[in-house]
Amino acid sequence: MHHALVEFTSAVGDPWAAQEVTFSAKGQDGKPVEITVDLLNDTWDGPRTGVPDAVWKVVALAATSAGDIGITYVPRGRA
Repeated sequence: MHHALVEFTSAVGDPWAAQEVTFSAKGQDGKPVEITVDLLNDTWDGPRTGVPDAVWKVVALAATSAGDIGITYVPRGRA
């Protein structure tokens, strides 16, 4: 099984944004494996540079499949 858990955050008055995503799966040895990707930069005022497009696609898929509306899923300027 594979899972993606997306966490969201919002500063007061700002729209919600994806903060981090944790991917989990079973490794080849059958043991659980996890990796967490921080999506916001160190000042929390925009997306972290260098996050692969594939990660943003998973974030968007996870969020939209949950029926969330009005949440920012991709870095500004990429939509």
